[in-house]
Amino acid sequence: EASVLGAAALRSTNTTQNYLYANMSRLSAAVIDSSRAMELLSFVARDVDVRISITSAKTRYAFAVGGVQIDQQAIRSDSKVPVVLCPTPVKQPQPTIQFLAWKDNIRSKPGIDFLDYIALQ
Repeated sequence: EASVLGAAALRSTNTTQNYLYANMSRLSAAVIDSSRAMELLSFVARDVDVRISITSAKTRYAFAVGGVQIDQQAIRSDSKVPVVLCPTPVKQPQPTIQFLAWKDNIRSKPGIDFLDYIALQ
């Protein structure tokens, strides 16, 4: 009987209560000089994937970005190309940025989060 109760308790802590999934093919932002109506810097992230899964025991956060490009748009005589950062095209692309964190909801207290695992690649 104890093993049945233990298995039921384990299932209740592993049951997903909330799940968020967002996938954006492209996310853009720009820095603009409003006094001259000129775009100074452009940021583009491609294939953005965000996932959050919450159980009573754990909260899992995952974030991945397929590609990032940053362009400087300011007109300068010393700038030969506007691209500041851009991934090199490859046959089998991998995410440029990946982040993963597992929060222990049982050990966490108000104002203090206990993380079991955190990774940035």
